[in-house]
Amino acid sequence: MDDKRFKELLEKALDGSIAEEEEKELLRDYINPETAEVFPFIQLACDHKYTPAYYHLGNMYKKGIGCEKSIYLAWVQWTISVQEGGRGFAEIGDCYRLGAGCVEQNFNEAMKYYQKAVDNDEPRFRGISPDEWLSIPENLDNDELYEEYFIDEDSDDDDEWDDYDSFECCCCHRRILREDVEDPETDICDDCRHSGNELARD
Repeated sequence: MDDKRFKELLEKALDGSIAEEEEKELLRDYINPETAEVFPFIQLACDHKYTPAYYHLGNMYKKGIGCEKSIYLAWVQWTISVQEGGRGFAEIGDCYRLGAGCVEQNFNEAMKYYQKAVDNDEPRFRGISPDEWLSIPENLDNDELYEEYFIDEDSDDDDEWDDYDSFECCCCHRRILREDVEDPETDICDDCRHSGNELARD
């Protein structure tokens, strides 16, 4: 990747002189890919307060791509992103839903951020409401922040688990099926054990 070209494009973006095609190139080649190779470019863009980069840096920290995984640092970058007019409302909503990053679990706050994601036309919520999205189990899969199930905070959380051999993770407090963890004798889910307990709460 061309370090000189990146700096040239970033400088133009920051002073407002970048052409539309040049900004597409900046985003396409140096910001959007979210690969270890572009991590230094995304980080440098954030250091220079290039708003579109904050969201992607948050995703990099969440996944541990090009850096050490940190849900807390991911939350920080998403928060900066939305404060500066960028994306990240959906991801902050996920943090409130799970009690991840540095926020306590709060489903009402999660829904507020999901609605802001709708209002800001974030891709996940295009054409679907937060309630509809949460009612489709597969929409919660394939992401290390997501719970396997969404449980309404006003419901009796334990009732629907009575027929299953399950436990509550002592770190993130999610209800987990024992058959779904590597060590069924433990009371810590695989996500918390593998991530160094970033989701742990006192």
